[in-house]
Amino acid sequence: MKNNTLYKLNIKSTMENFDNKTKTQLIDEIISLREKVKVLESKLTRFDKTELLKEIEEKHIDLLEDNPAAMVIHSDGEIMYTNSSTNELIGVKDSSELVGKEVLDFVHPDSKDGNLKRIEELLKTQKPGEFSQEKFIRKDGTPFYVVVKGFPIEFKNKQAILVEFWDITKNKKIFDTLKESKKHYKTLLDSIEASVFMLNLDFVYISCNRILFERLNLKESDILGKHITEILAERTAKVFISNANIMIKTKKSVTFDLDVNTGTGESIYRVKLSPVFDDQNQLTNILGISNDISEQINAVNDLGYRDEKFEYLIEQADDAIIKGDSAGNFIYVNPATEFITGFSKEKLLSMKMSDLFSKDELSTKPLKYNLLEDGRSILMLRDIIIHDGTSITVEMNSKKMLDGTYICIMRDISGRKM
Repeated sequence: MKNNTLYKLNIKSTMENFDNKTKTQLIDEIISLREKVKVLESKLTRFDKTELLKEIEEKHIDLLEDNPAAMVIHSDGEIMYTNSSTNELIGVKDSSELVGKEVLDFVHPDSKDGNLKRIEELLKTQKPGEFSQEKFIRKDGTPFYVVVKGFPIEFKNKQAILVEFWDITKNKKIFDTLKESKKHYKTLLDSIEASVFMLNLDFVYISCNRILFERLNLKESDILGKHITEILAERTAKVFISNANIMIKTKKSVTFDLDVNTGTGESIYRVKLSPVFDDQNQLTNILGISNDISEQINAVNDLGYRDEKFEYLIEQADDAIIKGDSAGNFIYVNPATEFITGFSKEKLLSMKMSDLFSKDELSTKPLKYNLLEDGRSILMLRDIIIHDGTSITVEMNSKKMLDGTYICIMRDISGRKM
């Protein structure tokens, strides 16, 4: 206990011996040490590619040599180093064929101006450049496309630039082909009469063909990026969105008719919406195709009116008019058929054409469906059996119609048969 007390007194005595100056020096040293620690920590955390390239010297050449990217170091426009990937791309055996030559000798004239600007910017800012696409030249003069990036460095005690580049010639050809295909695809879409458009799942237009914006009396820029409710009237948009939600839920195409105000009046469009999937089979977009069917609907309405008039004339005709299918079954008879045969409509619709003839009649005058199949009309005199078992002579005119049915018009001539 006594020893501990003496120790504490000694510590206290020692601390009291520090004057103000000694304390200040100690604090300064502690602060200095802390700053040095921070610098070391900063260097460790900033150990990235850019810092490495800035401090590169000849001892780091092995790192560049093993890099799959083409690497070139140049200073004042003169090539100082190339790795094996560069030599292979340029078409030389080794670096000795390139070192000492002007770096711009291997830059295509199409890219020289841009290349010079990027070099000037690198040297001015001393910061790595952005990736850019350029056109280089091989030893044999063949052009090729690259993606290139530059880094300002020191090499052999000189201000230099390290250039990293990759050959993208094959990819660019694919891209150019796709770009050309897209152009042809756009031309094709613009040439068809249907309106074609693409929406995202928020119902915003992301593409459309010329027919769509012309029919809506708008410009393409008025449509792209706009929500469906900004293009269509509220009532019309509700119908569209309702059907689109069905398509999204079922992931199956839906077809519906839509009344659209085109600026020149109301038109009726038949719209088909289809799902578009990505490589993971996830629904990404909505493909729409619409056709103006206003004329067809008007024509159908007009045809319906004419059909009604035609049906009225058939019903009032004195001649029997019978419609049959390809198996000979009756599928329609007018009132005159009932009157001439004496059979009821219900009975006739359960019969076949052959039921109207005796075996002898069919034997001597078989039904000539083969001639009807050739598109010919057949006019014949035949004896038919009526409801009381007796027979009458009729004039029959038969013809096959475009829908595959047969029409037979019968006229009772038994009263004037000689």
